[in-house]
Amino acid sequence: MDKLINDLTQKDENKALKAAQAIVNEKNVNAFKKLCEKSDFLFDFVKNNVRNRLKKAINQNNYQNIKAFFEIYDENYADTLIESLSKYASEELSDELLELLQNGTTSQKKYAAKYFSIIPDTIAQDTLEEYAFGSDMELAINSAQALGAMGAKNIYNKAIEMLATNDEFELIKAVRFLSAYADKSAVKELLKTLETTSAGENIAAEIPYLMSIPEMLEVHDKDSVLTCIDFILLGLGEIIPLSEVFSYEIYNVIETLINAPTNSHIAQVLLRAYERFSTLNENDEYSFDESKDVKKELKEIFELLDSQPKEFWDAQKSIITEELKTSKQRKIAALEVIRALNIKSTEKDLINFIEETTDEQLIILAVGVARSLDIINKLNKEKIEAKISNETSIAILKSYFI
Repeated sequence: MDKLINDLTQKDENKALKAAQAIVNEKNVNAFKKLCEKSDFLFDFVKNNVRNRLKKAINQNNYQNIKAFFEIYDENYADTLIESLSKYASEELSDELLELLQNGTTSQKKYAAKYFSIIPDTIAQDTLEEYAFGSDMELAINSAQALGAMGAKNIYNKAIEMLATNDEFELIKAVRFLSAYADKSAVKELLKTLETTSAGENIAAEIPYLMSIPEMLEVHDKDSVLTCIDFILLGLGEIIPLSEVFSYEIYNVIETLINAPTNSHIAQVLLRAYERFSTLNENDEYSFDESKDVKKELKEIFELLDSQPKEFWDAQKSIITEELKTSKQRKIAALEVIRALNIKSTEKDLINFIEETTDEQLIILAVGVARSLDIINKLNKEKIEAKISNETSIAILKSYFI
């Protein structure tokens, strides 16, 4: 078994193809399992070679054999197996996959759902709808993709309605469904959710898979898209893998914003980017396990930002407090950036904001920023405390004045 997998992953194409043929022809599930276990340690080009060899090994005489591998679900090879199987699609094969979708193991259901995303036979629609918002993410995504291929509008409309929920768990399910369903008309509604949700990074991370950020900047409300970009920057290296800088086209997006006519929202996003990529550049622990390509891209993004003259960054800092006159979400983002970059020039506007705002969450956040800027002694503690009713918030406020 080990020899089969070693041969399959080596440079010798003839030997590798024979190994692939042996695995498929003999329905060698143990060898496929070994391959899946080893795949996390294989370079991408090696996995691509393996996928191509498996495709070549699957033909009209043995394609039924690959269903034996459905006991082990692996995203590295799921598309390869299903694309190869779907070449021989028939009514009989679709019935067999429907049976697996309805009564198979969870792994088999995932493969079956992926089959119906390529062969969108509506006989599977009701079952796919049952799984589309389920707890198993891979099965839910594969089901949503299949339903998108079928143009199942009722379930799509249900997902749109779910965006209004106050349940963050259900909201993320809806967002994930819409991203996988792949109807770009959902982007506008998805962007709206970013103004009120506490799961902004998770939601923003999904939207560019439905429509690229450059395209969104062209066709959607720019402030909504800028908020999406800001959440992505906030999540990078924390809940969003750093490798996603490629998927999100971050270098090009930042370059576009640098060259765009400036306003306070663009300034806030660029300052966030500068702070974030400075941190990523200075702390190796964020990128220690990343590939050379990712590390190189992170460095180039930082150099793009760092190459802008001091006057450029001073101009961004001089207008960021204009964001304190906008929506609550944008106010929060601006306060976070002011604190992170210790922007002293915001002192006067920050104090005025604290005096004027009545939102308890914003007051506590802003006072925390004032403390970090070392201007806490310029605030009227009693007047501020009089605007706070929540006991926990009062305790936090008092701690800032100690």
